Amino acid sequence: MSEVTIREGQKEDCNAMINMIAELAEYEGHATWVEDIETFRKDGFGERQWFHTFVAEVKDERGNTNVVGLCLFYYSYSMLNGRSSHLESLYVSPEWRKQGLGIRLCKAQVQAALLQECTSVEIGALSKNSRAFNLYKSIGAVDFTESMGAHVFILDKTAMENFSKS
Repeated sequence: MSEVTIREGQKEDCNAMINMIAELAEYEGHATWVEDIETFRKDGFGERQWFHTFVAEVKDERGNTNVVGLCLFYYSYSMLNGRSSHLESLYVSPEWRKQGLGIRLCKAQVQAALLQECTSVEIGALSKNSRAFNLYKSIGAVDFTESMGAHVFILDKTAMENFSKS
């Protein structure tokens, strides 16, 4: 029987995290994702931390460990709620799904947000990802798009450069 631990991600976990992000991007149909491991390491574990992580780590009978789940999040500020935490990516390897790891990773993030005196956790999910919708609703999250009619808009880097020069 394998033992599963939820813990803060570490710099040494970056390769496993990048692989999970790539798997999630493929599932969601994204053409691009963060591929530069050095930038990812610097952004998550450098002088200025752009994101935080929790990982699900499995330890087998022989003591070998393997990262099988990821919760990547960051802190922000909402004009509606003040301090907030944003769940950017939640991923559990297929063979470890339906064992409560996604909920345990979400709970770790929520507990961290409460320690930072956040008043909300924002979560993004693609419409086609019904598993994510069901998970988030099961923990008490409300679909803001349904309840408030709000939409999220994104300027990609090209649009940012074009707009800044206009």
